[in-house]
Amino acid sequence: MMEHEFQIIMPELDVSGNKRLEKIKQKLIKKMSFNSSKDLTTLRDLFYWIYIYNYSEKFTQLYPLGLSLEFNGNRNLWTPCELILSLIYYASCQMANQENYAKLALDKIFATGKDMAVIKERCDGLFLINRERNVQLALEADNHVDLRDALYLELMELVAVYSFGGSEKYSLNRIKKRVDEIKRQLQTM
Repeated sequence: MMEHEFQIIMPELDVSGNKRLEKIKQKLIKKMSFNSSKDLTTLRDLFYWIYIYNYSEKFTQLYPLGLSLEFNGNRNLWTPCELILSLIYYASCQMANQENYAKLALDKIFATGKDMAVIKERCDGLFLINRERNVQLALEADNHVDLRDALYLELMELVAVYSFGGSEKYSLNRIKKRVDEIKRQLQTM
């Protein structure tokens, strides 16, 4: 199923004019294995950078591919898939008439038997605290590459926390506001 969706969608995906996206797409077309965490991470990057650059139509074109991802019991392979599904959920919640995609993505995320105690810790900032600190360290060091990478990691964690429902400390509105800020920053980097 995943391979079939990949074969249909990737040749049709036009990202010409954006060197970063062209490079990611070529890497995937050249060699894509759904049994490789490295390749799934590259696929995750394609989803996130298309979203960051506000290519809404191209992003929704990728939905069938993202929603075809299945948990096979290997957490190393699932982590990038979960982040893709979290992004589909997050983006679908922000767009009109996308509720079905949001529900499908969320159902897949929680179908893996998530430990609710771990989700609560994550929503309370277990990883976000370090992501925010890394952004501050990169800003203080005036290191643009580290800043881009730190912002990117913070964005992914915020989207994951949003898909888990947020928390008192990280409300959905706060997450949305910060995601929008990070997107604007990353678009210029």
